[in-house]
Amino acid sequence: MTTEKPRAASPAGWKADQVEAWYQTLDTYAGAQEKFHWRHLQSPYAKQVMNLQCNFCHQGNDPREESPHAVPIAQSSDWRGGAANFTLRKMVNPTETCLRCHGVFPGENMGLPAKWEETKESLESADTPNGCLTCHAEQFRTVRHNVSYLNAKAIEEAAKTNSDVCFGCHGGRHWYRISYPYPRHPWPDMPTDTPDWAKDRPSASDARFALPVPAK
Repeated sequence: MTTEKPRAASPAGWKADQVEAWYQTLDTYAGAQEKFHWRHLQSPYAKQVMNLQCNFCHQGNDPREESPHAVPIAQSSDWRGGAANFTLRKMVNPTETCLRCHGVFPGENMGLPAKWEETKESLESADTPNGCLTCHAEQFRTVRHNVSYLNAKAIEEAAKTNSDVCFGCHGGRHWYRISYPYPRHPWPDMPTDTPDWAKDRPSASDARFALPVPAK
């Protein structure tokens, strides 16, 4: 599965080395087009910042529905918030897997323009190579990435010199028109008022993936 190669050209005749997808424009993308599983499990960048295992996406399988997290007898669900069973005969639930790193940039939640590119230029310089850290170094959401499927320390280290490390998973590789509702872990001096868009957000990561917050 991880040794297969994509087509050299599409059925319509477009050659892979002559077209460029939006996610290939990121600084963190390297090399030619590769298969999905190789990119997520075996590429150098995936190994650097992630720790994905097969069962992160493939979390179970109902023989008939091919639905993860379905209990055939009671037809109940153990998804977050008691969400309905997944019944579209797919092997994964994109809402709780793919969307975590492939949602749109939530600029409106931060009072920023919808496109990060419109903000990036005004925040970055030779001395400040990552504009995200203008706010997220010490002010907001400083507790993050402490989950088993990510390499938190490597992400923070790489992000010191490149905002595409952050933007890649927060809009730069978006496949969906919504963003994932990440938990809002309390941070020092966190405001007591919760904005409307965050009122239904959990305050801790999913227990299946949560890791202890490292001491600073």
